[in-house]
Amino acid sequence: MALFDFLSFGKDKSSQKDPVETTINRIIIQESARGSSGSEVFAGYYNEEYLASLLGTQRADCFDKMRRSDAQVKMLLSAVKNPIRTASRDVNAASDDQDHVNHAALCEKILFEDLKFDKFLTEALTMVEFGHAVFEKVHKVHLDKSVENDDGVEFLSSYIGFKKLGWRSPKTIETWNFNEEKDLESIRQCSDGDLGVDAIIPAKHLILMAIDMEGDDYEGISMIRSCYGNYFRKNEYLKLNAIGIEKSLPLPTAEIPVGQEESQQYANLIATLEAFTSHQKNYLTYPVGWNVQLSTTTGYDPSKVETSIDSEDRRMAKAFIANFLELGMGGGGGAFALSNDLSDFFLSGLVYISNIIKSEINDLLKEIVILNFGKQSKYPTFEFSGIADKAGEEFAKIMDLLVKARVIIPDDDLEKHTRKRLGLTPKSDNGQRDINPQPEIVEDPELDEISLSEKISNAIFKKRKAME
Repeated sequence: MALFDFLSFGKDKSSQKDPVETTINRIIIQESARGSSGSEVFAGYYNEEYLASLLGTQRADCFDKMRRSDAQVKMLLSAVKNPIRTASRDVNAASDDQDHVNHAALCEKILFEDLKFDKFLTEALTMVEFGHAVFEKVHKVHLDKSVENDDGVEFLSSYIGFKKLGWRSPKTIETWNFNEEKDLESIRQCSDGDLGVDAIIPAKHLILMAIDMEGDDYEGISMIRSCYGNYFRKNEYLKLNAIGIEKSLPLPTAEIPVGQEESQQYANLIATLEAFTSHQKNYLTYPVGWNVQLSTTTGYDPSKVETSIDSEDRRMAKAFIANFLELGMGGGGGAFALSNDLSDFFLSGLVYISNIIKSEINDLLKEIVILNFGKQSKYPTFEFSGIADKAGEEFAKIMDLLVKARVIIPDDDLEKHTRKRLGLTPKSDNGQRDINPQPEIVEDPELDEISLSEKISNAIFKKRKAME
């Protein structure tokens, strides 16, 4: 019997009523589901993980230890998060209509000015190591006092936004509670300390993000879950390596004359031996005439242990689809083309993660517009850009090819987008220069009847003659 099965043992699972069926245009439809996702949840506790040590909040504690203590895990997490953290962020209006522009402007103000967006993004990206990120929405009515309007009258403008989007640590989420319709109804958060709480938070006030979410498993699957075995073995190898290095150090020995154990010379000798071994009793004393032999371990080879540690690091990189980070790890090199191919594969995974965040932010923007302007036919959208951008030279070649093939026709919006992607200054009307000025051709009345190519040839011929 699976863990927690005793909680549902004996429960009649066949008592559910069949849904109402209706025939429409010869197609039979049902208004409710007969089955469920099959995610194993017992009294609010998930049982999807097969290792008992990684169930519930224990899993979050373990992953937190991994990200804080292992350099390879830290590097892989940074490789995933940093491109998303440094990507450009934009709120785009639904259209050029002035109302839609105003909607986008308010959303942009709330998202980037009222809320600490960088902090929100950092916390949202914790779903990479924990599998999920949970936020509690706290609303607020903002009153902005303007000095005066065009008529000199002082006025107030107000809007409904967010006081904060409060991150709820995965280490404190105790249970996930579902209603009779098998929909998530709330979560229970339990934490200790000065900020300790024991609270039930309704799902309608939550933002839930999860990686590789399957069915109703809102905990998702952490990206470092598949590194757990490598991390565990690597820690053992590091301990063995440290023990081997310690055992390979020379052991100080001293021969003590009989009857000198209480002398000042003996005390000075012991102090010297302890100082030699960093104030540890890692030394040996014996009386004169005793035969003491010290055996040394000759089979230990630190390089072999290091090879095993490097092997575990490479397997961790594979778990993140970050194979390009392995190039050069073994002392060899890696082809530039191969690195590009592998990094492209990796970057597509980053776009997937950013899309999870983008989807939830778009729901927030829709909520902001409905709260302040009512329901609309279209809503502003949030976009990340620059996550999977090519290098500047490669991007320039692609754009050159598309423009020459007239697949893309350059315009002001394209220039604005290109400048932004490449980190260039915004377009300005001041001090513009013509990069490719056209040569000025002076008409010669005597050559009106000949072709343009003949005119240019004659001009070059005259210039050469003058130089001679």
